[in-house]
Amino acid sequence: MAKKITLRKRQNKILYTEFFATSILITLFTIIRLKLHPAIGILVALFSIFGIAYFFFQYRIFRYLFSLLFSLGWATGVFLIGQQIEITSNTTGWVLSIVAFAIAIWLHYDHFDFLRKTTVYEYERQ
Repeated sequence: MAKKITLRKRQNKILYTEFFATSILITLFTIIRLKLHPAIGILVALFSIFGIAYFFFQYRIFRYLFSLLFSLGWATGVFLIGQQIEITSNTTGWVLSIVAFAIAIWLHYDHFDFLRKTTVYEYERQ
């Protein structure tokens, strides 16, 4: 019996970009603010990127919390860029930050929707 199967590759680029950027920020904080050796900072970066990824994919509450925090981070960054575009008013920054927040939330939701609606098929290669 014929069965229609649609294959769609999961897109995680925004997630891995956020994990990497967060681990870089944590590393810079440990090196500059806590005055740790840069080699220890690199170890902190490795542990933080894998720790964030583990908690993100393992626990639903962290997934939603991280998604909200990452989306707020994107909105804050775009707000600062918007303030530099138009120095006399914050309107451009607020509009751009709302758009950036909405896009980031949508991209995270798209990933969660993909995980929720996926049916796993196992097969052996020949």
